[in-house]
Amino acid sequence: MRSPCECRAHGVRQRAVFVLFTLLFGIAATAHADALQCKRTVAKASAAYAQATVKALQKCQDQVLQHAIPGPCPDTTASGKIAKAETKLRTKVSRDCGGGDGMCGTGDDFAPASIGWGGSCPNFEHGSCGAAIANCNGINDCLTCVDGAAVDQAIDLYYGSLASSSNADVINCQRAIGRFATKFVMAKSKALARCEDGVLTNGGGSCPDVAKAQPAIAKADSKMRVGICKACGGSDRLCGTSDDLTPTTIGFPSSCPNVTVPGGASCGGAVTDLSKLVDCVDCVSEFKVDCIDALAAPGAKSYPAECNGGSPGPTPTYTLGGVGPTPTRTPTPGGGGGSPQPTTTPGGPCVLPNPLPEVLSFVGRPGPDLDTGWTGQAHDFITDDAAPLSAARLSNCDTNLSSPTCGQCQIDGPVLFPGPAKNCACYNLGNRDVSSLTSCDPEMPSTCSGNEICQCFYGPPLPITSGAVPVCVINRYTQSLTGTANIANS
Repeated sequence: MRSPCECRAHGVRQRAVFVLFTLLFGIAATAHADALQCKRTVAKASAAYAQATVKALQKCQDQVLQHAIPGPCPDTTASGKIAKAETKLRTKVSRDCGGGDGMCGTGDDFAPASIGWGGSCPNFEHGSCGAAIANCNGINDCLTCVDGAAVDQAIDLYYGSLASSSNADVINCQRAIGRFATKFVMAKSKALARCEDGVLTNGGGSCPDVAKAQPAIAKADSKMRVGICKACGGSDRLCGTSDDLTPTTIGFPSSCPNVTVPGGASCGGAVTDLSKLVDCVDCVSEFKVDCIDALAAPGAKSYPAECNGGSPGPTPTYTLGGVGPTPTRTPTPGGGGGSPQPTTTPGGPCVLPNPLPEVLSFVGRPGPDLDTGWTGQAHDFITDDAAPLSAARLSNCDTNLSSPTCGQCQIDGPVLFPGPAKNCACYNLGNRDVSSLTSCDPEMPSTCSGNEICQCFYGPPLPITSGAVPVCVINRYTQSLTGTANIANS
């Protein structure tokens, strides 16, 4: 029989083991959550960069066709937009993948292998994007290199060989090819980005999913085909009839690039008529987006061999927690559809703001009552009415007026609060008392000095007193602000 002393000592050991297990489990859970956030940020930031880049280049090329600017593209305006998009990508990835200091290359980054990345960039079409990846700086370089190369090649297909013309019909057709192709690229990229985020968050699934991504991609594909055919298909505004503009008249390449959509068909072949021109634009656009998507989501799928000029491998089978199958080409539906009409729902018809806002601001409601703790000593404090709390950027909004999720947008922040109230400041995490608290913009190149980084705060400082002890409470973001918000009927 053990003595009381032995029993107490044994109990102490049991409690110590339990506390240690709890601490270790908590640390592991936090690390897993942080790694997941890093993966999600990489995928979303890459898609946003590619979308911003293709949009900026398309607008530039469209102005050249209208003789509004002389070219070449990118001009100063487009270059500025692309540079801003790259800064956003690098800032977000550094913030969520760069460890506690939110900076890449300082030793506490997530190891590339721990978030699904290899030791080098997998390259794109035998280009120059095969650099080593040692930390999240290398991931940023890989994303901007591959995304940029894919977008440049797509834009070159749409605009690079166009014939110089003074014929209004030809110019309208040329503009339509680039405009509708770019809209399709952006729509498919957004649909896949939403899908990949769900796969990463839920730990299972594949993209494009049947419920949401595939219908969205098919709809965008149909709009592109109908749009090009209306502009280039002659008086009947249809492809495949005798009055179509010819690829030679338009100035489109006589052969389609010999690339293969991952898990799908080869795009190569002669472009002899308008129907084949549309098929080529569709196929190559699918290829570019699928490769951009797969590169940025290594935690959800493998990078297809086709993206670097290789032969497709065997179709993988998805296992929960493993790597998903490579994307397949979305079949193109026949015909086009009209604009969606509002559908009366229990909440009334969907009404969207025009134009759609880019930033969503969060402000406090009138008459807030703050209760801190449970003793009552720090209860019933009234804070500022309509206090500026935070702000987030909107993206991937559902603008289908008949959709049950009409008006739902993804939010990503925090970003700088619009207006005079500023919620982001230069902050020294190692020595908070010496922080300059100079206003800064987390989406722009850092203007902070020394050991300071741009930090965003939730709401203004809260002056509180409890038991005659005054304190000033501030709430600082330590992770990204993500989620969804609905902007309809507001």
